[in-house]
Amino acid sequence: MSEIRTQLQTNERIKDYLRNFPAVYQLAKRFYRLFRKSDPTVQERIVKALSGKPRVFFVQVGSNDGFHGDPIHDLIVSNTSWGGIFIEPVDFLFRRLRDNYRASERFVFENVAIGNERGCKKFYYVSEKASTELDLPYWHDQLGSFDRSHITRALGNQITPFIIEVDVECLPLQDVLDRNGVVAIDVLHIDTEGFDYQVLSQVDFGRYKPVAILFEHLHLTDEEFFKARKLLSRAGYRLLQYGQDTLAIRRG
Repeated sequence: MSEIRTQLQTNERIKDYLRNFPAVYQLAKRFYRLFRKSDPTVQERIVKALSGKPRVFFVQVGSNDGFHGDPIHDLIVSNTSWGGIFIEPVDFLFRRLRDNYRASERFVFENVAIGNERGCKKFYYVSEKASTELDLPYWHDQLGSFDRSHITRALGNQITPFIIEVDVECLPLQDVLDRNGVVAIDVLHIDTEGFDYQVLSQVDFGRYKPVAILFEHLHLTDEEFFKARKLLSRAGYRLLQYGQDTLAIRRG
């Protein structure tokens, strides 16, 4: 994050310098607005990176219902050449996920959580009935986490009676890939409410070389965010920040 802050500070210094010359500053702003192209969206970046691939295989860790807040949903449904694996541990969201994609033969649905080791682990999520009794943001059911406090930090103590605690099956990412015979990954999307670096660090970059990796960095510690960026940079990726997500595009 310090790297990003440094770039922003440099941009502000340039602006401050130009403001000493009002006529030049106004002219520069006018030309900038006239000729600047809109930045490509996440979807556009991914599509461009995948250019020339007749078929695309994705792995999505933390799928939720496969629709709300999903940045690759439109790409999946609009391209019949896309197939892949959805991974979602919460039962009611998993059912919605299958319904939303109509259990198409293009997809595999895994009702597990990705963990660092095999076994069961306590997992916390907001119950289905919470939205009928409380005024909650639309993303309230996207907060499933191994950390109970992650939910209360986001929604306050009002949500406490509606937090469900369950034991979920956990598997390392490679176990899920192996049992589905995955030999190549083109797109990897991770959205696991703070566990994102732990999932990313399990990827065997010597074996799998995804063209595009999208992960949520919002809930990572500064240390984890730094480690994630360092891991991907060393693996040959160019990093782009989109709000609360980081997009990594493989070089070359």
